[in-house]
Amino acid sequence: MNEPNHNPKRRSVTITDVASAAGVSKSTVSLVLQGSSLIAPETSDRVRKSAAALGYVYNRRAADLRRKSSNMIGIVINDLGNPFFAEMLVGMERRLADSGYISLMAHTDERLDVQDKVLTSMHEYHAAGVILCPAFDTPHALLERTRQSGIPLVIVVREPATGSYNFVGADNEYGTFNATRHLVEQGHRRIALLGRVGGGPVYDRRRAGFERAMREHDLPITPDWFIDIALTREGGRDGRPADAVCPAGLSGATDEVRAVQRGAPAAALRAAVPARRGAGL
Repeated sequence: MNEPNHNPKRRSVTITDVASAAGVSKSTVSLVLQGSSLIAPETSDRVRKSAAALGYVYNRRAADLRRKSSNMIGIVINDLGNPFFAEMLVGMERRLADSGYISLMAHTDERLDVQDKVLTSMHEYHAAGVILCPAFDTPHALLERTRQSGIPLVIVVREPATGSYNFVGADNEYGTFNATRHLVEQGHRRIALLGRVGGGPVYDRRRAGFERAMREHDLPITPDWFIDIALTREGGRDGRPADAVCPAGLSGATDEVRAVQRGAPAAALRAAVPARRGAGL
């Protein structure tokens, strides 16, 4: 014998039910739920109260499919292990939320295959826009394909080598020029530039700023002082410069220099600049 079902499935509340309860048309309910400003505030309030009383849940996904758009913004970050990018992500998410958008975050870990799949998914889900910090060596064709899909694209931090895109980032040449000039003004003459050598436009502009500051102060530019490191905390901490010369007294008490030879451990480099942390640099 079949036992009675004490929990029969409840019929889903429809937009028609909300319209009937609020005394308006289905199209009016739809506009209210989409946040349209075309509906009078008192009518919107009545519709929302009716929807809440009936337990109606707006199927935003279905609406997005009908409109082939959404209120979702995709944020594609290359390295969330870097605190800079994590902080940037928080700031973007807050501003988007204030403007009524939902953020969908993806982390590519500098992998081009992951980035390709993520951008394809953003298109499939009809993202209202994409904010992208490209992985290293991102091909121009991928950026162009994303833009041609019709999704608004904003590139941040790493400016593409070619093409014309909406871009938000720092003035890398000017920033590195000022940083180098500051060190020179502190009395230092043997200055190395650490970075991902050949890493694209960002590195090229930083190097240009570095070289311009060195030339303006008639200082030699030594090829061995362009140090190739991984752009991670570990890379900055453990990078082993080739014949780099590091100032020992950054506090300005002395201009003595000590050479850290090729292959020297990172501990030796730190020992060569004992005043670094206290120098405010």
